[in-house]
Amino acid sequence: MVREQRPIDAKVDGALAAGWPLARIEAVLRAIFRAGAYELMYRKDVPARVVITEYVDVAHGFYGGDEPGLVNAVLDAVAHEVRPAEFQGRDGTAEGAGRGRGRG
Repeated sequence: MVREQRPIDAKVDGALAAGWPLARIEAVLRAIFRAGAYELMYRKDVPARVVITEYVDVAHGFYGGDEPGLVNAVLDAVAHEVRPAEFQGRDGTAEGAGRGRGRG
């Protein structure tokens, strides 16, 4: 995973809100983002929704506040970018089309 850290960090950083670069995120939360993004980017054998759910559960083990929701939002944004086919609706359009994500 270490050799893939730069592309992973770029994906996570792109999913975070403007003014919140990955370097500003607390170390444990940053590690959760990186591990989840790694699985989304390089472990295509695990469904994206499963990866997201597992890392939200990990976040619940460390945090009692809003952090698990942030993990969900960031990993969902990464998943939609790197695995768009997993989020196609039956009509061929993206699920949740029109919802805003990314820097704002």
